[in-house]
Amino acid sequence: MTHSAVCSTNALPSQPRFTGKERDSESGNDYFGARYYASSMGRWLSPDPAGVAFSEVSNPQSWNLYSYVQNNPLNRVDPDGRECVWDDGSFDSATDKQTGNTYGCAAAGGTYYEPSTFTAGNGQDWSSAPNADLAAQVAAGQALAASLPQGPDPSSATGNNTSTNGMTTTIDLFGLNWQSTQVSTGTHPWRDNNPGDITAGHFTAGNGQIGTDGRFAIFPGAGTGRQALDTLLNGPGYDNLSINAAVSKYAPSFENNTASYQQFLINALGVSGNTPISSLSSSQMQTLENAISSQEGFNARGNFSVTTTSVITPP
Repeated sequence: MTHSAVCSTNALPSQPRFTGKERDSESGNDYFGARYYASSMGRWLSPDPAGVAFSEVSNPQSWNLYSYVQNNPLNRVDPDGRECVWDDGSFDSATDKQTGNTYGCAAAGGTYYEPSTFTAGNGQDWSSAPNADLAAQVAAGQALAASLPQGPDPSSATGNNTSTNGMTTTIDLFGLNWQSTQVSTGTHPWRDNNPGDITAGHFTAGNGQIGTDGRFAIFPGAGTGRQALDTLLNGPGYDNLSINAAVSKYAPSFENNTASYQQFLINALGVSGNTPISSLSSSQMQTLENAISSQEGFNARGNFSVTTTSVITPP
């Protein structure tokens, strides 16, 4: 069974520009992951998603939610637009291979924040030292999130229905006393809750698939899709292969830039392409899966979802 991942209509990334980021050919803006940057103005096009949480009175630049690294690009960089903060206020580097992205940070138990206003860290790229101010901000955010209504677990659904229209997938889930509708637009991995962009077949049918979008599997939630990717990579079809051999099988050259894909994963892991997947640690496997999801387009620009949930009151 072929698990080739990238749709043949996907274009290769444009040539890297400012700090190695992709420049959109239509708008001329640079995509950093969390938001867009206008290099012509030296400003972000949307405000810091952390707001003024890390601003301080003594540093006026820290209050500018549109400035890039507090107008100090010679000494600081903002690779992704955010970075991972821990409960005690310590924080990882924005380029950390495991937590330098939204999914990896959340999976490790951290909170993802915008680093360009990290004044509490005195401009540090990372810090293992506890920081009371950051810890308080994280705690406040967690308390707020806990107070908001939580949606049902997709895995608890007793029924489902899926439909696709162009680049939009609609997933209806039904529980014992609830129903939800998720409308997602963007790449296959995103709109189909399929981070690995796995093609539909016997494997996906036995690992949570609820529908198909063309030749790709649709999963009820991204967590289910992520688990399918993990099961696939740890299964007999891949765990005995080297990273390079696995990519050649997963993303064949007739529809992918396989060599570029291999190099992307090698760079993310910091190991040789001849390294067997079976020899990777659990944290390295997480890094590998994060890198595959990124390469497949799960975090691509333009992806967005809207989910509505209703409680069904018995008659």
